[in-house]
Amino acid sequence: MEVKEDVKEVKEDVRRVFNTGWFKECVPDAIDTRDGVKLIIKSDAEGTARVVQKALRGSYGKSLNFVTFKESINKLDSWYRSKGILGQVTDFDLRDGIVYIDLAEAVVGRIDLRFIDGKTLETKEKPSTKTE
Repeated sequence: MEVKEDVKEVKEDVRRVFNTGWFKECVPDAIDTRDGVKLIIKSDAEGTARVVQKALRGSYGKSLNFVTFKESINKLDSWYRSKGILGQVTDFDLRDGIVYIDLAEAVVGRIDLRFIDGKTLETKEKPSTKTE
């Protein structure tokens, strides 16, 4: 019975990741570790490339107008802010008639969770949840 619940939970996790709209594909994978099973969701990012194309759509095949180009850069930076992503256009370069845009996005390397007792403010080993 427990395996069914685990599979259901993994499916829900994959569905939540996919429903963010950031990925065109999400495939779950599991690795046994000494601490238990580690869930890895393999995915292909889709969002950023589509947003860059959309922001620059009106400029394709035309002479570069720096005012219009700056507006496109501002659209990209605004998109990052609106999505709550720490990212921005950090640089651009014009070489041989092609504009190269450098985007920087923060990547989470590690997440450490601590569970704090609300009354004592002491660290707890396990979380506790309230039933509704």
